Amino acid sequence: QIKKIDKFLKIRATNAKFWKKKLAEYSDYLKFIDEKPGYYNANMLFPIKIIKNNFFTKYELVNYLQKNGIETRPVVAGNFVKQPVINLIPHKISGSLKNSTEIMENAFLIGIHQNVDESKRKYVSEIIIKFLKSKIKL
Repeated sequence: QIKKIDKFLKIRATNAKFWKKKLAEYSDYLKFIDEKPGYYNANMLFPIKIIKNNFFTKYELVNYLQKNGIETRPVVAGNFVKQPVINLIPHKISGSLKNSTEIMENAFLIGIHQNVDESKRKYVSEIIIKFLKSKIKL
């Protein structure tokens, strides 16, 4: 696989760029990771953060995607201290952990691997746009 890594990374970058461009119109509702100059994103997954709004929640979008054959994943465990296992581990909490809670409640991941070709890329964006148009009253 190491011999194919450059090709895989190029495909993943193409997928990320495509989705960011197609969904840019909805930047009041969706936030994506921006690449910073001097840094490189391997695009292992495509994170989407829902900006809090009165039209839909992360859970509604995730359920819609899954009903349409698009798998999603949570962003790791989000705020780990809100996981049940924390009761089994001695720990100390420092601060409010508001950022990790926000990510847990409002962000998720979709696959961006090298097998996401042009037709799959278009399908994912079309399904997300269809959902957003059904919820957002522009």
